[in-house]
Amino acid sequence: RPDDMHYPSYFVVISTILGKGATPQEGLHWLQRAADQGYAGAQLDLAYIYLNGIGVKKDLAQSVKWKRMAADLGGAQGRFELALSYAQGIGEPRDAEDTPTRLLLKAAAQGHVEAIATMAVRYRTGYAVEQDFIESARLHLQAATKGINKLERFMDRDGTVRAQTDPALKQFAEALKLGMQALDKGDGMAALKLGSSYVEGTRSPKNSERAYAWLNLAAQNGSSEAAGLRDKIKASLGESELKNAEKRFLELKTLALDLGK
Repeated sequence: RPDDMHYPSYFVVISTILGKGATPQEGLHWLQRAADQGYAGAQLDLAYIYLNGIGVKKDLAQSVKWKRMAADLGGAQGRFELALSYAQGIGEPRDAEDTPTRLLLKAAAQGHVEAIATMAVRYRTGYAVEQDFIESARLHLQAATKGINKLERFMDRDGTVRAQTDPALKQFAEALKLGMQALDKGDGMAALKLGSSYVEGTRSPKNSERAYAWLNLAAQNGSSEAAGLRDKIKASLGESELKNAEKRFLELKTLALDLGK
């Protein structure tokens, strides 16, 4: 009997069929069973149902409850949707790791394109994060390779970065231009400038891990100056910091490959 099976995805199929062919309450029953058994897709479906009052009384608390359960499973979509609810004033973060920014960063790190695009804008504007034009440019380019391009106002179709008059947007445009040169063209000097920005705190806050990643890219593209600065930074990093820095470097290499496709 299906009612005895521990097979959440089967319950979701049954709930869809019954929701159309029998009664919505029967469909909701099976969806509830899948959600109770830890199926994130069903949990997010229930969150949507309670958020919009589809076949049930609208209940924002229930909606947030199910989004939290989905997010706690570690999935990018659950984290993204919970972040949106918090940002809209629905529910309150439970701790420092449950804020919209932290949830978006985690989802972005998992490759969730909407989270990546959202964080790109946040870093550019400094909304709920420390403003970082270089990180914003990187995330904007990453989102563009995954199908969400929010750079139309800054870049022509041929990749030419448009000049900006607003001081803040001018700095972002400069970072974007250097990022394109470093990642798409393999320009070691451009990557050196970006890495140095993280060392000096220009165009971005000081950040040794991000500096290392860009300087390592510059060194691999032929900059001996970057190699020396990279090695100096490497010596100052702890084990976990170096691991994060190497991860960031690999992300830059992957983005460079994606931009070249």
